[in-house]
Amino acid sequence: MALARVLVSILTRGLEAGDSTTRSAGAMLEHVLPFLLSPSGLESPAQDIQSFSLSALLQIIKKSNKSVLRPFVPDLVRRLILLLSSLEPEGIEYIRLRAEQYGVTGQQIDDARLSGVRGSPMLEAIERCLDFLDEMSMQELRRPLEDAITTGLGLPSRVGGSRVLVSLSTRHNSLFRPHANHFLRLARKQVLDRNETISASYAAACGYLARLTSDEEILKLVEHCRKLYFDSDDERHRVVAGEMVFSISKYATDRFGALAADILPFVFLAKQDAYEGARTLFQNTWNETVGGSRTVLLYMQEIVQLAKQYLESPRWSLKHTAAFTVAEAIDSTGGEISDATARVVWPVLEKAVDGKTWEGKERILRAFVKFSHARNTITQDETIRARIEKIILRESKRNNAAYRQHALSCLAEYVELPDSRDLFTDIYGITAPIIEDLLSETDVMDHDMQSGDHLSRTMYELHPPLDVKSETQSCSWHANQWHRKEETLASAQSAMLRSINPQGQANEELNSSLSRALALTVRTLSENGNRNVHNAIYEAEKSLFEKLAKGSSRQPFSEALVAVLIEYVKTLSKSQDQVEQTRIKAAEAAAALAPLSEKSEHLRAALIVWISSAKTQERSVPVQQVLDRARQAIIPNK
Repeated sequence: MALARVLVSILTRGLEAGDSTTRSAGAMLEHVLPFLLSPSGLESPAQDIQSFSLSALLQIIKKSNKSVLRPFVPDLVRRLILLLSSLEPEGIEYIRLRAEQYGVTGQQIDDARLSGVRGSPMLEAIERCLDFLDEMSMQELRRPLEDAITTGLGLPSRVGGSRVLVSLSTRHNSLFRPHANHFLRLARKQVLDRNETISASYAAACGYLARLTSDEEILKLVEHCRKLYFDSDDERHRVVAGEMVFSISKYATDRFGALAADILPFVFLAKQDAYEGARTLFQNTWNETVGGSRTVLLYMQEIVQLAKQYLESPRWSLKHTAAFTVAEAIDSTGGEISDATARVVWPVLEKAVDGKTWEGKERILRAFVKFSHARNTITQDETIRARIEKIILRESKRNNAAYRQHALSCLAEYVELPDSRDLFTDIYGITAPIIEDLLSETDVMDHDMQSGDHLSRTMYELHPPLDVKSETQSCSWHANQWHRKEETLASAQSAMLRSINPQGQANEELNSSLSRALALTVRTLSENGNRNVHNAIYEAEKSLFEKLAKGSSRQPFSEALVAVLIEYVKTLSKSQDQVEQTRIKAAEAAAALAPLSEKSEHLRAALIVWISSAKTQERSVPVQQVLDRARQAIIPNK
């Protein structure tokens, strides 16, 4: 050991002084380097021999000039990469396998190992060896480096191989460029490693390699990502695809931009993924490379065609992702959909909204309604308009409780279209039974709560919780059911009231429609005190009364309608127990009704009484101002 120290000391001093000829120094290294890398050196089981050999090797690399060390670089790089794992403490892998016993995760341990590799003196030695490369030695390095990447065992060696590829791509790009295509294909295979840290390291290396590779090779990489994403049921494969695409966008931005038309439609679809791990990566890629939502219009046809392809997929996850893609594409247009875009989108959108309900389908339906609001030759076509109405009504009849509240909300939004035909009869047939059922259930729930049985046996029989494990979970489940019912009731009421089109009905028919709708509304206001329900009703009534005033004829209201309207005015007193926002909405509805009071003296008198009473009790200035406006509409000179 002492002799070895002396010989190595002599060699390193000679290399440092530069007084040895290249031939003599090379001859010495031919004997010393194999010894240091042998089982008698770095591979020795003795810790002190390992330490000495490593120190000596690093000193030789540090002191040598390029002409002396260059012939040994290819083999040195290979051996040093493999030694990264060999010299790692043996207990690390044991601890990683039993990480939970030590209060940490396997990923945390891998992150620490990765930091150790990045700060390793051996990696610095590898970097110095790479600095000595020329075209010939670069060619010679190709096979040893490939061998180290494919045969290396353990995280340090695997990550070390990816770091070498990154260094060659950034610091030695002119030498490495002819070999970049080959190593990109090699790195692409390593990304599928079961260890997430290794996989992420090679995904990043793919991004750096993309700087130097041909367009054809980048497109092959993207196609590989697409196959991983679309052809595998493994969520991890979708994450890997996202990591590679994100790395290209981050580390080879110019190359990504040049091929954006081939990549972005896939990215746009994949960022709708239901799995958050994959969705976040593709969302980050989109954010890194796209200036704004209007960019979608540039690739609309490609995006829609890709979504159309996977709407036919037998895998529900892909089918749903494709449907979300169509919805997001429509949302990104800002409601301005040209004729050309509408022709592309319509058949795919119709396919996306078809079929049974599933979690998240309401997002597709909302996009469907937004599409119907756009002004273009497609949505104005009578045949297509009839199909849109049929689909909207069909979806509103769905029995899925979670979906129905959203479907009814979309129905209410659709019937607000200025040129929509009168759909009251159809919509009343859908919403009236729902409202009556919900009011009946509300009565049962109110009775149960008043009797102290918060989680009544009746509710358990009607809606048994499937996985309730504690009283807290039971209360949460009950609250969710209650909230869903209230939202459904609010949406049903809004759709029913907004569906009345004064321009599309004769006077007798209009009186009948108003009487039926308002009678049910009065019952809802009387029996349900939920703020959201009242807000929805008052907003819909304001819209309805404004439409009636705008298209009002000289013909008076029927006696039955006047009676219902008077009952409605009386229920407005219930709004005084509500918050200020609800009281404002109730007053605005009354102000919208005021111009119609000229059709009935009894209605006029009832309104005056309510306004006077409400103003006497009201302390809020904004509410008082609305009430004054309502009174002014009834008695202009007051």
